[in-house]
Amino acid sequence: MMAVDVQPYSVVEYAGFKNLLGIEVPQYSIPNRKYFSTKVVSKMFDSTRSRVQSAVDSAKSICLKTDTWTAHSTTQSFMSLTAHWITDDFVRK
Repeated sequence: MMAVDVQPYSVVEYAGFKNLLGIEVPQYSIPNRKYFSTKVVSKMFDSTRSRVQSAVDSAKSICLKTDTWTAHSTTQSFMSLTAHWITDDFVRK
């Protein structure tokens, strides 16, 4: 839920979230936000990175593109890097 909905780790401390889980799964003990930031997200990152690295390693050639932008509400600038390649079966990745 945190990753899909881009929720902060502190969502597990919100009264509404605690109430929802207390009703739906009363026996479940909700971990604190530090657990999610140090254990769960790290494991998700490692798993995703490994999967992407394996796919990139098997690519014969890769096309890279970049994009930059500045947030309207702040002066923070961002840069993204996107990689595209085609598998041996002509599937775009």
